[in-house]
Amino acid sequence: MKTMKTIEITDKTFQGFLPKRKEDTSKFDYGRAVLIGGSASYGGAPLLSLEALTSLRMGAGFATLYVPEPLYSIYVGRNPQVIVQKAPSKDGNVCFEETFFRAIEAKATAIGIGMGMTNTEALIQIEQDLFAHYQGKLLLDAGALEALSLFPTSDFQPDKPQVLLTPHHGEFARLVGVPYPEIDADPLKYAIPYAKKHRAVLLLKGHDTWITDGETTYHNIFGNAGQAKAGSGDLLSGILCGLMAQHLPHSLLEIASFGAYLFGKSAMLLAQEQNEYSFLAEDILRMLPKAMDPCAAKQ
Repeated sequence: MKTMKTIEITDKTFQGFLPKRKEDTSKFDYGRAVLIGGSASYGGAPLLSLEALTSLRMGAGFATLYVPEPLYSIYVGRNPQVIVQKAPSKDGNVCFEETFFRAIEAKATAIGIGMGMTNTEALIQIEQDLFAHYQGKLLLDAGALEALSLFPTSDFQPDKPQVLLTPHHGEFARLVGVPYPEIDADPLKYAIPYAKKHRAVLLLKGHDTWITDGETTYHNIFGNAGQAKAGSGDLLSGILCGLMAQHLPHSLLEIASFGAYLFGKSAMLLAQEQNEYSFLAEDILRMLPKAMDPCAAKQ
């Protein structure tokens, strides 16, 4: 299946993409990125803290990390720039509490959820609430995608939030209910109609990354094998959530495509300094400023 428009991402695609930051400004002008994740089974303290820190690195004014109460003491203070708060929890997992999520929905300009989360039943409740009430930008990854795969089809057509899904091929196979080899053989055959039907932006991770809203598709080939390691997906979620939180003059599709490019370009720059076997997510984070520089407007 062919999309109406396909854009091959190059180093020129996003030159000047980031507007110049105004002199008369403050952190309150650049949005609030909220990341909700972690569980007793998947603490991942360094990775989730890195994820929130990355949102600040991308230019968001605030980054708040919400974790289950048992994990709070592990996360708090790890990165002083990141605000860490306790999320309502049960048995070491984030659970749904209406008052808590109403408060989050009122303040956050972008929410990323699902990383390190395994409580599918609670995530279904949380996602249903976000789809119904949240009016910002919403990123679903990892456990949140697993929960989404169990939704009745008619339930996933959000009207209020702008939704970005970031599955790898295995997660997407579960979402569409087809064998993994079919996704691997022809990802766009399923990605384009899925995004269009559900009014979402889909960032399908792989050796080639495809980003589509069902009408226009970006194709990203930047990156390398050093990214094929635990923690890379968390870093990408942090990049995306930090960009989504800001009031950038671009569509969610463009923002997601830019985030995919930055992630891959940073890994390529890192490969000029060290071999791909030794990559860590935090190493890639170190290269983000260099990758971003040509993309920031100078005037």
